[in-house]
Amino acid sequence: MNILYAQLVGAAAMLTFSFSVQCRKKKHMMIVQMFAHFLFSIQYALLNAFAASYMDLVAVIRSLLFYKYDKSRKKVPIKLIIPVLFCTLVIGYFNYTDILSLIPLVTALSYTIGASFKDPKVYKKVFSVCAALWFIYNLTVGAYVCVIGNLVEIASAIIAIKRDKKSKRKY
Repeated sequence: MNILYAQLVGAAAMLTFSFSVQCRKKKHMMIVQMFAHFLFSIQYALLNAFAASYMDLVAVIRSLLFYKYDKSRKKVPIKLIIPVLFCTLVIGYFNYTDILSLIPLVTALSYTIGASFKDPKVYKKVFSVCAALWFIYNLTVGAYVCVIGNLVEIASAIIAIKRDKKSKRKY
C-alpha cells in the first residue's frame, strides 16, 4: 500500500515541481519548490529511499533560506551557501549506502549552487540537468510516476528557457 501512496504523493510533487520553472521570478520558483520538495520527501520515505528523503528536507530548508534573499532582491551570501553545502555533504555522508545514493547528494549540491545565482536562467538550466539525474534515481528506486515527471520537468525547463530567450529578443 505504501507504494501506491508513494506514487500518488510523487505525482503531486512532480506536478508542483514542473510548474515551478514556469514562474518568471526566482522567488516564486523557490516557494513552489519548497512545497514540492516536502512532498518528494514524503514519497521517498514511503519508498524507503531515505537518502533522497533527507536531501529533499534539506532542500525545503535551503529554499526557505534562499527565498528570504530573493524576496529582498539580494544575492545569497557565500557565508550562507557554504554552511548549506557543508550540511548537505554531512547528511549525504551519513546516508551513503551505494553509488545510487550519491544522486540525491549531487543534485542537492547542484540545486544549492544554482539557487545561489540571482539569474533564474541559471537555476532553470541546473534544474534540467538535475531532472535527468533524478530520472535515473527514480527509475531505480521505483518512483515510477516521477520517472514520467522527470521527463516532463526536462521538457518544461527547456520550454521555459526557450521562452525566456524569445521574450528577451522582443525587447
